[in-house]
This record gives sequence, C-alpha cells and structure tokens, in this order.
Amino acid sequence: MKKNIGKIFICTSAVLLFAGIANAQNTAPFCERIVNHEDAVHADLDVAAQSRTELEKEQDERLALERARQDDSFAAARLDTDAQFVKYVETLRNKARKNVIKNSAIEAFENAVITSRQTFRSAVADSIESFRESISEVIAARREGFGKAEKNRRAQFDAALEVAKNSCLRENDASVTAADDTLKTTLRGIRDGFRSEQAAVEDTARADHHQAIETRKNALGAAREARKRAVEKAVELLRAAWK
Repeated sequence: MKKNIGKIFICTSAVLLFAGIANAQNTAPFCERIVNHEDAVHADLDVAAQSRTELEKEQDERLALERARQDDSFAAARLDTDAQFVKYVETLRNKARKNVIKNSAIEAFENAVITSRQTFRSAVADSIESFRESISEVIAARREGFGKAEKNRRAQFDAALEVAKNSCLRENDASVTAADDTLKTTLRGIRDGFRSEQAAVEDTARADHHQAIETRKNALGAAREARKRAVEKAVELLRAAWK
C-alpha cells in the first residue's frame, strides 16, 4: 500500500512537471506581450511627463507673460496715478493761491468797509459840528438882532418921552393933548418898528436855520453816497477775486 502511494505521488509529480514545462512554453509569448506592454506604458508615461513638463513650461511662460502684462498695467496705473497726483497737487496749489487771493480780497473788503464806515462817521460828526456852529451863529445873530431892535425901541421911546415931557411943561392943554397924541403915535410906530425888526430877525434866523439843515442833509447824503460807492467797489473786487 505504501509502495503504491509512492508510485502515485511520483507519477503525479512527473505529470505536473511536464504540464508546467508545456504551460511555460505556451505562456512565454504572453509574458513577452506583458513586458512589451509595460515598456509601452513606460514610454507613454515618459511622453506624458514630457508633455506635462512642456505644458508646465508653457503655463510658466503664460504666467510670466501675464505677470509682465500685470506689471505693465501696474506701471501704467502707477504713471497714471502719478500724473493724477501731480494734477491734484497742482489743483491744491491753485486752490491755495486762490485762497490767498480770496483771503486778501476778504481782508481788503473788510478794510474797505471799515474805512468807509469810519469815513462816514467822520463825515457825520463833521456835519453835526458844522450844523451846531451854524445854529449857534443863527442864535447869536438872532439874539444880536433882537438886542439891536430892543435898543432902538428904547432909544425911540426915550426920545418920545422927552418930547412929550417938553410939551407938557408948557402947561397948555392943547400942547398936552398934542403931546399925548404924538406920544401915542410915536409909541405905536416904535412898537410896529420893533415888531418889524423882530420879524426880520426871526425870518433871517429861520432862513439860516433851514440853510444849516439843508447843508447838513447834503453833507450826510454825500457821506452816504461815498460810503455806498466804497462798499460797492469793495464788493466788486471781492467778486472778481472769488471767480
């Protein structure tokens, strides 16, 4: 039994050996095809790698070009920004110059207004002082005229009384009556003359008073007109500087 098992094992091994050799002879072309396929795959991988390298190189070149284009755009934008900045600085300088001109114009306007106000006040003060002097002269002339009229009236009255006294000393009724009538007439004439002199003095004083008022009014009008012209000129200069 054991001898039969050994023979069976030996026979089986021989069969398998011959089968393996025959299979190996049959699978040799298959293995060769596999090897060739692997070589082709490696070649394709090499080509793919080379293509990838070239693609990466091309992408790098595109990136470089894009970067260069961006650099050019940035440089152009920088130049444009620099130009805008220069223009902005020039604008600021122009505004500063205009502001200086405006400030000078405002200062000149304020000075002109202040000067016109001072000139107007001085003119008003001068007109008031002149008016006071004129009124004082009118009052003095009126007082002097009234004084002269009163003096003339007293002198005429004293003269009339003297005449009447001389007439009454004659102790004659006719003379006394005549003296009395003459005295009455004389006194009436003295009174009328005195009133006429007073009226003349009053008319002269009134005319002088109105003339003083008119002179003061004209002086104030001229002062207002001068102030108005000064302010208008200052406003025109201010508007011209503000453009």
